[in-house]
Amino acid sequence: MLDKLSVLIPTRNRPKVLEEAFKQMYQHGLGDLYYLIYDDASDDPQLTVEACSQICNVTILKGKTRVGQAQGRNILLRECATPYAVLMDDDTWFTETSSLNDLIERDLFYQDIGRATAVCSQVFRTTDGVTIFPENASTKRILSPLGMGCIVRKDDILRVGGFRSFFQYRHEETELGLRLWEQDLPVVYDPSLVIAHSHSDLARSSPEYDRLSARNLILMHALNLPGAAGLPLGIARALRLLLIPGVFRFAVVKGMVNGIQSTIHYRSEATVMSKKSYWELRQFLRQA
Repeated sequence: MLDKLSVLIPTRNRPKVLEEAFKQMYQHGLGDLYYLIYDDASDDPQLTVEACSQICNVTILKGKTRVGQAQGRNILLRECATPYAVLMDDDTWFTETSSLNDLIERDLFYQDIGRATAVCSQVFRTTDGVTIFPENASTKRILSPLGMGCIVRKDDILRVGGFRSFFQYRHEETELGLRLWEQDLPVVYDPSLVIAHSHSDLARSSPEYDRLSARNLILMHALNLPGAAGLPLGIARALRLLLIPGVFRFAVVKGMVNGIQSTIHYRSEATVMSKKSYWELRQFLRQA
């Protein structure tokens, strides 16, 4: 059944990180899966090729200009020839995989939910062993990080437009989760799937990361939530970033300005939730 599954990984300028992820996947018995890699205009794409050399079934797509992680995922989804795909980062790998085959064999069907569009794994950081995905019941519908160890029905994701490429990086997964929620396409969590993530929070600390965090928080809320619940809530969430110790505050402020500007620029891209869906989401988050 795993011949119906492809592993999709966007990467840029991180051959050593990618090589380690492949090494771990191979050691955990997944070296024979089909891998589709998108190199987002790395400075030396040959290093990406060399990092993938230990995997037999791999295809590398090379971008000529940088497009960002979100668009990289869309390119991979469009090129994917299998009905199911695993969306992974270049610094993640499976540590528990026994149910991968079962999930596909039962066609991602969950009791009390039915046909799932995506199944997310438990994620823990290798740097400190902290779980960064909550322990939820396997039949509980979620808004998920669709970028780390998430098995998806490729056609469902493409049918809703895939990831928004203008997000570039950061919050593009959650924004897609909101659109899946609006269209009643369930995303569920299965604790039998476990992903290791080698990227620490400290490694993510940079002005560009903080700028995109603020920008995309505002943009995500403004494009998805109805009426007064959108832009003001996004601005409020972005303001909370200023309270985080060590954050690049000037970058956050710049990102907030960018977010408001982007909301105006991309307003035609809005896929606003119905008020009914929004209140269902609020009720779900209160109970989660």
